[in-house]
Amino acid sequence: MQRFLQFVVCLIALLLAVTASAQDQPKFESSAKMTLQNLPGLPDCVKAAATNGDPTKEAAALYAKSVAACKIPTHWHTANEQLMIVSGTARIEHQGGQPEMVQKGGYVFMPSKHQHSFACPGPGEFYVVTDGAFDIHYVDASGNEIPPEQALSSAKGTSKAKSKASK
Repeated sequence: MQRFLQFVVCLIALLLAVTASAQDQPKFESSAKMTLQNLPGLPDCVKAAATNGDPTKEAAALYAKSVAACKIPTHWHTANEQLMIVSGTARIEHQGGQPEMVQKGGYVFMPSKHQHSFACPGPGEFYVVTDGAFDIHYVDASGNEIPPEQALSSAKGTSKAKSKASK
């Protein structure tokens, strides 16, 4: 039994080493060369490109652009979310806290399942980094989960200039 456990531990270590070696290469990518697209569940006023990882399956980094007056209604994510503002300003309202204005160079950490909303008064660019697959769960004013269509119907007026965010 002890030899079997040693074998399993070695096998896991080998698999981790192989996985790590595939991800330990440097990667350089210009935002000008990224193809931005709509992401399922997000309003049309924001477009994004995965820069590292597959956001539908695993931890990932996303580069995103939003148009002026873009609003992502109150929601939460299963994974922890880190947000870094590249340009513009974002207003983030979150459960249990005061609204925050985050500007170029700003950093935000939202723990798993922490309810928040995101709005950009002007155009903006930002990175989103998650420690798991990217999902979005919208909630109403009472904190009850609602379908994306219902949440986004109130944000329709903010996406009139949606084509400006795409490349």
